[in-house]
Amino acid sequence: MLPRAVEKRPYKAHPAFAVLRQIVKRCVDEKRFRDIDVESTSQAIWSSVHGITSLLIQRPDFHGCPRKN
Repeated sequence: MLPRAVEKRPYKAHPAFAVLRQIVKRCVDEKRFRDIDVESTSQAIWSSVHGITSLLIQRPDFHGCPRKN
């Protein structure tokens, strides 16, 4: 993974992250998730997805969990 040149501007969350945050909040509101911090939980899920994606890009033979067909 290589860093890219970034313009100096304020950070703006990706629109998909906003959707993820809304879903996590809804799950908490509907008692599907215990009473957790929505922001940190959303960041943990977002980071996990990006981490797995990076692994699959860098190491296509990464097994991870067995896939169910």
